[in-house]
Amino acid sequence: MIMLDLRHIEWMLDFLSGSGPMGELLLQRKDGFVFSEAKAYPAQAIGCDFRWGLLCEDACSEAFSEFAADVKFRLGRGNATCLFRECDFHKNDPCMRHETCAMVYAGDDIMYLLDGSSNDDEVDRTIRKANKFMLMCELCGCERTIKRGDEITYEMFDALLDHLVGVAIGICDDMGICYIPCRSTLL
Repeated sequence: MIMLDLRHIEWMLDFLSGSGPMGELLLQRKDGFVFSEAKAYPAQAIGCDFRWGLLCEDACSEAFSEFAADVKFRLGRGNATCLFRECDFHKNDPCMRHETCAMVYAGDDIMYLLDGSSNDDEVDRTIRKANKFMLMCELCGCERTIKRGDEITYEMFDALLDHLVGVAIGICDDMGICYIPCRSTLL
């Protein structure tokens, strides 16, 4: 775990404010973010300005494999669900017709879905697919509430955020990830 400094926190809050409806709803819950328990992937990213790339390009693959291992661990406990925002494409874009990652939809917006039924290959493929301007929320205890192909509204998504236990944000020109645990409003 790391201690984020004020510039890291400000950058992440600014990132959320520009991340569409999903980011806006997460930003409304910023008081629950436990910045003192954040984790950076790779660890050396904490010494960098999150707005710029890392000095060592090789750290990128290390970052995603470490992050994927942590996501697999959380999903393996059986009650976690991770939703990743798709920032470039929409539900009806022709390029999404053949997409194999599990998805849920909020209007025309896409969120990739991982849960306890996701195998290691699905986790790796989804994280690779979602890594551009990554924004992920981890929910605990709502695994039966949403499933592949579901249509949800942002009001429904906001209600799911009562189960929020963590947020992951792409950092360092998407060469790394910062995971911030959250205090759930249900605890």
